[in-house]
Amino acid sequence: MTTNRPIQPKVENSEVEIIWCDACLKDDQRVEAIVYCHDCEKNLCEQCEMIHQFPGYKNHRRTRPKPGL
Repeated sequence: MTTNRPIQPKVENSEVEIIWCDACLKDDQRVEAIVYCHDCEKNLCEQCEMIHQFPGYKNHRRTRPKPGL
């Protein structure tokens, strides 16, 4: 399993740092991540984070990435 760290954003270009959703990247889609799930060890977009409202994921520890990291 690859460990993703919210404090080390993936860089799209030298001017703007964008953290991509790891789940969407598996499907060759680039969607900006809004949270990091410490239990899944993945950055997640808004849609993928909604899955974490269901039982089994509800107690996962999530933090929102801070701008400019």
